[in-house]
Amino acid sequence: MRSGGIAAVAAAATPVVAAALVTLAVVATGCRSRPLASDVAPASAPASASAPAMPAPATEPAGLPAWTVPPDGSAARLLLVVGGPSQPRAVVHDLARPDRPGVPLALPDTFDHGGLATVVAAPDGRLAAIGQDGIVWTARAPDAGAGGEPGWVALPADGTGPPAAGPVLGATWSVDGSALILVAGAPGSGRRRTAIITRPLRATTASTIDLPLEADGPAIAALPRGVVAFVGRDLRDHGLLARVTASGSFATVPVAARGATAGGDLMAIIDDTAVLVGSLADLERGVLPSRPLPLEAPGGIGSVAIAGDGSGVAVVRLDDQGVATRVEILRRTAGGWTAGPAISLDARDTTAIPAWLP
Repeated sequence: MRSGGIAAVAAAATPVVAAALVTLAVVATGCRSRPLASDVAPASAPASASAPAMPAPATEPAGLPAWTVPPDGSAARLLLVVGGPSQPRAVVHDLARPDRPGVPLALPDTFDHGGLATVVAAPDGRLAAIGQDGIVWTARAPDAGAGGEPGWVALPADGTGPPAAGPVLGATWSVDGSALILVAGAPGSGRRRTAIITRPLRATTASTIDLPLEADGPAIAALPRGVVAFVGRDLRDHGLLARVTASGSFATVPVAARGATAGGDLMAIIDDTAVLVGSLADLERGVLPSRPLPLEAPGGIGSVAIAGDGSGVAVVRLDDQGVATRVEILRRTAGGWTAGPAISLDARDTTAIPAWLP
């Protein structure tokens, strides 16, 4: 699907979904999905159960300590990519110095004229910029206070061509950092087809799992043991959370949401107006995230990123038109969550994708 096709789908969607669709991207086909294997237990209720309702956002608890950056510097910097996919630009914000402007970070030249799907960061500071055609560029994130050219290097093309499911919507690093996991599809098209593409850094060939589900957007979560999760819709147009193993088997559970992401020992399920968090350990026991983050209201929810060590969460907030206006930062504390400095966005950029840097 070319960028014009993405725009057409976004135009037909609700403002919040449209904002997610604007970030889409690219390519590949693959093996057939298989029945549920023994290494993936169903996440909770059977498919006949009704989808659990998302609770209203909670207000921030009283008495939480002031927001500070931990002494070890964890979750101290946030990379924001705005204006994508047509006019993307990246800025690194030092959360320990919220009064200072962000430091620009150059993206690969190939995206000067558009085509960027996303930029994701590994916990060790490696970056990956991924095009709507599935091409991957990697680099090492600059040191704190530095910007400029991070030295992007393109991974060799894997030779499979664009994914048949649709453009790449989003991506994440695998838990062990050895591969990038891309999700491709066409939200809102009704095609009920999603490709999960695993791109090892030390191999020239990607593997693709083709699923009879329709991803709701670019959000994808990497879980332990090579499992990935995303929110989508089944053949009956029912909302679900899908967990997919590296072998291609998958399990689904009904859920009223439109995205999922993970970091450290945390997982989050994202809805239009709330972000629910829970532990990966609970998810293994079949318990979905259920604790609302204490976000400011009102405002819609765009992209969400959890720091690699689970110490912070960045939430892009949207206005009534689905335009990204600010990024809320929350620090995980012993008492729950503490609100950090909000980052204001230029409404002309429309979209924002956050990624945590060490």
